[in-house]
Amino acid sequence: ITPERIGGGYLQTMYRTTNEHGNWTPYLKWQKFDGAERFTTNAPYSRLNEKELGVEWQPWPELELTVAYADMHRTNLGIVSTAISGNSQVKADMVRVQLQWNY
Repeated sequence: ITPERIGGGYLQTMYRTTNEHGNWTPYLKWQKFDGAERFTTNAPYSRLNEKELGVEWQPWPELELTVAYADMHRTNLGIVSTAISGNSQVKADMVRVQLQWNY
């Protein structure tokens, strides 16, 4: 076991506005990480650079709808994929839609 450096962090900005259709919260998030993933077996080295853009709409206090897009560059540490191709950098685009009922 050898000590290695890790580095990273995230930056997020958001703005909340209200109109006759409810509360709107657009946001932008960027996160970066370089180092060993301590929570993964054998703590493999991982590199992550991810940007996410989204908006949350709350028409009523009980209901929230979030739509987001993420541009991801990360180390592939999946069990099946790693067995086939080893740890490699992959690029992925993700669209996420989340409907949440608050009670």
